[in-house]
Amino acid sequence: MTALDAKNRPDYRLPAYTAMEKPWTICEDVKVGTDRMREKSGEYLPKFESEDELDYQARLKMSFANNHYTQALEDHVGLVFAKPWTLSSDVPNSLAELLENVDGEGTHFDVFMQNAFTLGLDHGHALILTDYPTVPEGMNLAEARAQQLRPYLALYSGKSAINWRTDSIGGVLVLTQITLHERVCVPDGEFGEVEVDQFRIFKQAVIRNRFGIAIGLGDVTFQVQQKQREGNSETFTTITEGTLRDPKGKPLPRIPIRVHYGRRTGFLTSVPHLYELAQTNLQETQLESDYAAVMHKCNVPTPVFVGRAKPKPGQTITMGRGIDIPAGGNAFFLEPEGRAIAATRNRLMDLRTQIQRQGGFVRDSIKTMTATEAALVERQRNARLIRAARSLKDALEGALMDMALYMPELNGKSGSIEVSMEFGSTFDPEFTRLCLDAYEKGALPLDATLYVLKYGKLPDEFEPDEVAMRMLVESSKSRPMVEDEMLDDEDTADAEDDTEDDTGDTEGMADDGDAEGTPGGQRETDDTEDA
Repeated sequence: MTALDAKNRPDYRLPAYTAMEKPWTICEDVKVGTDRMREKSGEYLPKFESEDELDYQARLKMSFANNHYTQALEDHVGLVFAKPWTLSSDVPNSLAELLENVDGEGTHFDVFMQNAFTLGLDHGHALILTDYPTVPEGMNLAEARAQQLRPYLALYSGKSAINWRTDSIGGVLVLTQITLHERVCVPDGEFGEVEVDQFRIFKQAVIRNRFGIAIGLGDVTFQVQQKQREGNSETFTTITEGTLRDPKGKPLPRIPIRVHYGRRTGFLTSVPHLYELAQTNLQETQLESDYAAVMHKCNVPTPVFVGRAKPKPGQTITMGRGIDIPAGGNAFFLEPEGRAIAATRNRLMDLRTQIQRQGGFVRDSIKTMTATEAALVERQRNARLIRAARSLKDALEGALMDMALYMPELNGKSGSIEVSMEFGSTFDPEFTRLCLDAYEKGALPLDATLYVLKYGKLPDEFEPDEVAMRMLVESSKSRPMVEDEMLDDEDTADAEDDTEDDTGDTEGMADDGDAEGTPGGQRETDDTEDA
């Protein structure tokens, strides 16, 4: 298949799309965890150059992944929705009633919003499609209502939008074509079913003037195609197609798709919101794998035999059993010094501190952030979450407008959503723990600590520089005490050494006294033996 042929297929993936696949793959693999790390061991836990296969397989079995990414993702969503998002009073009642079952599958709008936000953070962006059942030709609005035909929302991951086109009309970027890829089940035999690739294609005609400049938009058409495989050949079958119209037959003015960005890089392009955390999570898994392997080698020393005959074929040496060693031979254990263990451990602690700064929660981290660092992390996190929350708010209000297009009786009225952007007021266990630790170390004043415990955030008048200076002052106060203790320890050690020396001298003098002071000394023994 030539490149031109590929671009004429609905499953064609734009270069901008393929550039996003690697971050998606890393985040997904980190979410799956240990099983995926071992499954893709050649990529994530590669075999060392001097490592034999048995040692490599043993290392893989000792490798486990901590899932900081998923926990942080859930925590971020919880922060944003700790104060419920609500519909404003300007949302029409008939539209609000539909939101009780927003997708036609029983999902409440509150749950749908959280699912959309989670998907947008996880994959970088998510799409909300407003769909409407196909209205048979000749059916009027009353008949459509009697058949309970209604608009509903469908949520798609950013991974679903594989190709798209845009145009600029009056300086505004407009989506004019998009293909959504999905996997659907179709009947297979009398009782079975099989998954197939399905593509929803939306196109909107662009009206241009005689200079080729886009000045307006025409009808929105749609196609649903399924990929069929027969041997090595692939074909695409059109399942349904038509023009998007409201129940009165009026064409829709736009493609009814809204985009929520968790971390936007461009139109329909993004990066997962916690991509850096996923990479650090992966680094921790790799380093822990090395750490476990090194610890195992240090805990199981290698026996060494000198002068012993080579074992016969099939003969093995069992630890804990005695063996024969010829005269002049020797046996001992060869044990690694393990100099790199402490450095590896420190590197692990550094990575876990970095995970904390990137929004993760680490229970066994021995390093803690200062109050200044915690405040900076909180502000950076909240700023990014506010951008993502505003994007979702815009996308949801746009989806309500698209739903209203299918409800002519509303005359375009759809309403808005009320959202709280005060995420810091939510109780964040990790942030609170860091602030308590900063207070214990003298880096955070009592009044600010009490404020954190009450409201879950630092007070507005909190000055990180002032607290940092307090921390330095407290450290300078405690340092002489530590030095005095060290001097006391040195004096004690010197005293113990002097005592040991005196004891040794006394024992030596006693030995000399016995040898020289005993009447007859050694001669007494000799006389006894002669007698």
